[in-house]
Amino acid sequence: MGAPAIARWLLAALIAWGAGTAHADGRDDARKHFQAGKRHHDAGEWDAALDEYLRAYQLDPSPAFLFNIGQIYRLEGDREKALDYYQRYLEAAPHAQGSEEARTFAAKLKSELEAEAAARRAHEAEVARAQAEAQRRVEEARQEKLEIDRNAAVAAQDNAAQARRKAERRLRYAGIASAAAGAIGIALGVKFGIDARDLQSEVTNPSLRQTGWTTALDQAASEGQSRNLAMEISIGVGGALIVGGAVLTFLGRPGREATVAPLVGAHTAGAELGWRF
Repeated sequence: MGAPAIARWLLAALIAWGAGTAHADGRDDARKHFQAGKRHHDAGEWDAALDEYLRAYQLDPSPAFLFNIGQIYRLEGDREKALDYYQRYLEAAPHAQGSEEARTFAAKLKSELEAEAAARRAHEAEVARAQAEAQRRVEEARQEKLEIDRNAAVAAQDNAAQARRKAERRLRYAGIASAAAGAIGIALGVKFGIDARDLQSEVTNPSLRQTGWTTALDQAASEGQSRNLAMEISIGVGGALIVGGAVLTFLGRPGREATVAPLVGAHTAGAELGWRF
């Protein structure tokens, strides 16, 4: 064997011996951490036990440490991490001494977590249903209020229409009454006019004038003037009443609304009357 080959053999031997020594030292340290973790475990000091077990696993990744780590997480109540380490242990050592116990714990934890997840989903679904029901009730209340408002608006319109029709009827009745009164006034005026004409004829009758002016003729002339004045007044008032009655009747026709707008100028003031057809 040549010198270079001997050198390479010696180097490989030294590396193997160093690796074995380092591995042995790591296992010894891991064992020390495991023993310390076991003491904390037996004393119920879960955090300290977990720290020692994790250190031991870092130095020597033995599946047995996974089981112990899972145990601590289970005792602390962290079921998700406990299940994870139990499953990792079963994958690494499915037939080891603690595999049946790990399966039992894993199955129980998995069942509990699935039940909690199902209960959580059911609760979320119930909350969603309650929210949807509340939203539905709010929408129903909103629609009910809209319906009430619409009915109130329709009722208000009906009341306004009824009030307008009553006002129109009153205007028509007032117009008819005014026109009737005007017709009576004109009829009286005609009667007064006929009486005045008759009295005038009596006063101007030549046969009566030949006898001279008498007290009777004087009274007839005065009465004729009075009747003539009464005629003018009656016809004037009657005509005004008829015109007013016609206006009131026109204003009282259905579908027409009267409006009054003020008119104000620099030196004048008044009002404008209009109708909408």
